[in-house]
Amino acid sequence: MKREEVLEEVGAIAAGQWGMFTSRQASEVGVRNAEIARLVAGGGAYRVRRGVYAMAGVPSGSLQDIRALWLALDTSRSGDGSEAPIVVSHESAALVWGIGNFAPAKMYVTSTHRIDTKQPDIGLHRGSFPGATIQYHDGLPVTSPRRTLEDIIKVSRWDDDHIHAAISDALEKGVLERKDIENSKVLRQIAPEYARPPADQSVRTKLRAVAAANGQQPEVVYGTFHRMLFAHELMKGRDDWVLKGGTGIFARIDNARMSRDLDIFRDTERSAARAARDIVNAMDGKQIGRYTYLVEIANSARADDGGSSRVMVTVMDRSTQVASFPIDVSGDVRLVAPPARIIVDRGDGADIPGYPTRLSLTLYPLENQVADKLCAMYETHQSLPSTRYRDLYDLAIIGSSREEIDQDALALAIAQQRELRGILHMPSEIVPPSEGWPEEYERMASKIPQASAGHTRYGAAVETASAAFGDAMRVAEGITNPLAITLST
Repeated sequence: MKREEVLEEVGAIAAGQWGMFTSRQASEVGVRNAEIARLVAGGGAYRVRRGVYAMAGVPSGSLQDIRALWLALDTSRSGDGSEAPIVVSHESAALVWGIGNFAPAKMYVTSTHRIDTKQPDIGLHRGSFPGATIQYHDGLPVTSPRRTLEDIIKVSRWDDDHIHAAISDALEKGVLERKDIENSKVLRQIAPEYARPPADQSVRTKLRAVAAANGQQPEVVYGTFHRMLFAHELMKGRDDWVLKGGTGIFARIDNARMSRDLDIFRDTERSAARAARDIVNAMDGKQIGRYTYLVEIANSARADDGGSSRVMVTVMDRSTQVASFPIDVSGDVRLVAPPARIIVDRGDGADIPGYPTRLSLTLYPLENQVADKLCAMYETHQSLPSTRYRDLYDLAIIGSSREEIDQDALALAIAQQRELRGILHMPSEIVPPSEGWPEEYERMASKIPQASAGHTRYGAAVETASAAFGDAMRVAEGITNPLAITLST
């Protein structure tokens, strides 16, 4: 067959197949493999993969590879001789739809029947296609965006955060709708915030069940739900807001106690008053699910050279107030390590559509957190001894966790806090701040919901905290002029 005839025959096939043809198809119209080889050698076509060729000038790329794979399979018949659809699926389908950031090791297809192929780069799946789960992308059969993401979740090749990003991407690009998530239990588990939020009473019922199962106070769990959502929203897309205090420990460490407020500072702002006003400007009237968060300054702003300020948050469900919590805003915070940006669980364990279960938060360095709590135990106010019993409990929880502590940074943080708080007599080891402190500690610790039994006894708590932080306390005692020292981070 002459070159012009070969071009005409294979060109007619390629015209309806993205500019490509297979050697099998060519043979059916009388074009032999040797003639295809001469056509390729002469620049009239090029090889895409074994048995699949593209006409000269057809652009290459990931979609071409997927289309070539589909053509390489005998898409008209299955391995047992019966007709069956072969559909691009899983990560390959995600590439077709342009969603997510997947780099699959193979190209994946799904069929209702067995497929015979020895090509190692093809990943085969068996499955059915109920409803509208097969769609066509420029003539290529591909699983729908919803089915694609569900399939990827089910094979467990990617972590939840990676898939969550793909779901967000699909929504942003308009190839997936919120109703797709609402109607899919699999997608709702990964990205519940995109489903329709339930009524407040339903939220309370779910959280009350969690509280009952864990021996917690329902209102504390309900408050934690709102505080964690608020912090996540404030910090979304920003790294300068930092969460400290009890909620910061709760977000980072299992079995930490819940607190009833938020402690926040802005890493780029020395003034607590200005940082507090920034929180109001950023979050007042913010809608999260069905809730609206009203934010206002709770006290007169202090001096703009540091200090602290307080913000009050009122949570509204339509026109009804359902919760409130304070935010203590710190100013001029000294850090001995960079804050940690991490993904954490919301913390309540309930499955609540309309709200994220995985939150992105920036957390206070643990070295600073530990130093704050150690120094708070020995700080006096108007000559009255400390009653910061919960700080020792928190220290024991942190000390027994697997979190890494930089001892040099901790020693400096302790010395700096000692100076900033004006503590004249900071011990070099953990001792009772005053007479009767051990007994009062045990009375308080016994009332903490789900308290760790190993830390409710004063002696056990001191032993754990001392083992973790005692060396740094002794080093801190010898540090002079600590506010002039910085550590390279």
